[in-house]
Amino acid sequence: MHLLMFATSLLTLELRLLTRDESKMMKKITIFVLHDEDSSDYEWVAAWIIKWKSEFKLTVHDYSIGGWEHLWDIEATQEAINEVPAGYLCGSEWSNPIVFKK
Repeated sequence: MHLLMFATSLLTLELRLLTRDESKMMKKITIFVLHDEDSSDYEWVAAWIIKWKSEFKLTVHDYSIGGWEHLWDIEATQEAINEVPAGYLCGSEWSNPIVFKK
């Protein structure tokens, strides 16, 4: 009887994992843009954040600025991340902790 209950629990857990919507899971990313010659990259990121934050699909965990450099640590859904130009994404301890903690 206990073995049957255990097997049923495992099957239920497996079904939950298979049916969860990956697009709604939050993932960590870091965005970096320069704001030296014009502000278009910065303005794009600011508008992107406003858009997805209003739909509760994005959270900014940290923002830093170093003159012309802007860096955001963000948690967002894959749907939101898909819109980010690849050139804006960068590695960091926030988004890639295994790489940076060696």
